[in-house]
Amino acid sequence: MLTWSDIRAIDSISDPLGVVSVFVDQPDAAAGRLVRAVALAGELRRLEGEVDDEPLAAAYRECLPRIRPALARMLDGRTPGRALFAPLSTEEVFEIGVGLPVGVTAALEQTAYVRPLVAAYDEGRPAGLMVAGAAAVQLFEWRMGAVEEVGEYRFAGASAAWRRGGAPLAAGLAGEVRDIAAERAWRRVLVAGDSILAHTLARNAAPGGCEVAMATRPVDGLPPRALAAMIGSDLYAAQRRYERRLVVRVLDAAVSDRTAVLGAGRTLEALEWNRVDHLLLDGERDYRWSGALSASTNGWLRRDPAEALIELALHAGADITPLEGPSRRLLTESDGIAAVLRT
Repeated sequence: MLTWSDIRAIDSISDPLGVVSVFVDQPDAAAGRLVRAVALAGELRRLEGEVDDEPLAAAYRECLPRIRPALARMLDGRTPGRALFAPLSTEEVFEIGVGLPVGVTAALEQTAYVRPLVAAYDEGRPAGLMVAGAAAVQLFEWRMGAVEEVGEYRFAGASAAWRRGGAPLAAGLAGEVRDIAAERAWRRVLVAGDSILAHTLARNAAPGGCEVAMATRPVDGLPPRALAAMIGSDLYAAQRRYERRLVVRVLDAAVSDRTAVLGAGRTLEALEWNRVDHLLLDGERDYRWSGALSASTNGWLRRDPAEALIELALHAGADITPLEGPSRRLLTESDGIAAVLRT
């Protein structure tokens, strides 16, 4: 599965002429392949139109036949997202599969373009799932769209005990769940199963600091793949709530104790001085047209300015959260960018 180390390694792919990066999602069905192919072809044409240097444009055109077989494999792939990276000065083509969608886009920059991978990784961070049954609680981990069982906790006389009031049993489980959540870096915990028992678990066994949510549909007895598909929307909603709480804390910290900074200029400066612990940016904004980060492109006209911030954060070991949904609006007056500082 995709990791920060993988993304840093991909980001290190560089070329003096540039690196072509292509991303595409798995087609929904047979008819969807044609739709994806048309969208991908449009992205490649757009990219060619943006290259105004003729030697570079010629190198890009020469690259297209070389990557065409890989593009076909991307459209036929079985993973939700796929990406390829092709340095223009060599014959190399790097291909990867991603467990979550990455969109359909193409980029040409001095290094591999990793912004879509960072967004997919952030959305696919590990999350816990507790399923309350009549005699046991199953604990699962969801990560990058896949589910695996972590453990099962059975209690003597559990069915009757739960019905009388399961708070003591849930409290006994809480310590183990907290340890696992800390070890596996869960930010979200989803609770499912019998509604009475699930509410008891959510109140008494969910680890503090996590975004706790209740599953909206029954999941008992589902195999891992079906379970992953069933809880996807609940985890998405929990992630949006987590992001809103995060932005509110950052805004407060920037004003109260100045352990955070707002705006492109201050964030870029903090990154250059290796002072950033957590970078936040608008995951849906096209920063090439905002002008707020124009100084970060280092003269590389085709570069996505947000990519410069992401690269600095990656190499400094900082966390990165591309915001999606309503929480983005809270940073509108700050160029869509903020950072938590190291203390």
